[in-house]
Amino acid sequence: MQLNHPCTIPPSLKADVADIDAFKLTYFDPPADLKKHVLVLFELEWSGDIIEDRHVGAMGQLMLLVKGTGYAQFGTRRDFVGGGPIVFNAFELATPFQLRGPWQCFGVSFSPLGWAELTQAPVSEYSNSFLPANLALGRDVDEFSSNITARRARGDISAMEACAELADWLRPRFQPIPPKHEAVIDKTLAWLASSLNPAPEELVTDA
Repeated sequence: MQLNHPCTIPPSLKADVADIDAFKLTYFDPPADLKKHVLVLFELEWSGDIIEDRHVGAMGQLMLLVKGTGYAQFGTRRDFVGGGPIVFNAFELATPFQLRGPWQCFGVSFSPLGWAELTQAPVSEYSNSFLPANLALGRDVDEFSSNITARRARGDISAMEACAELADWLRPRFQPIPPKHEAVIDKTLAWLASSLNPAPEELVTDA
């Protein structure tokens, strides 16, 4: 594994790169003003034919596909990936998926606050599914995705530049949620961080 920190390449996003044979995953720190909303921006590339694994679906994500197709298996239902941008959030079980390469995508992983402020919807509305992103973000995400993924596929922009543009596109779309809702998110995160096995009654009492 090789770790690089190209901090001087504009735009000024810091990257961690894991490059192992056919697999390359690059993480970018979010801009400072989005750190409450965005956990990380990323690009994933895979030059192989078939990728099979399981996804835990912990935090909300937006993924823009540059090339490749695939599906995620939720019980007897398959949600297919290919073409347009997708969103997904929490899964009740680690979900099997298969991707057909070569595969390339980039996107963003949201904090609970970021997901709430972006979608203005409860997590349960988007759980256990891979969904077209326009259901959560509106039709303009399709136009944005089509333009930026085409430029990324041609090599007109780098992964860092694509993620920076994605952050810029998202920035005005985070809208405030009720203060009590934000307080519950903060208390829940604090409860989760309080121990390896926090007692549910402590969260109920506190929240």
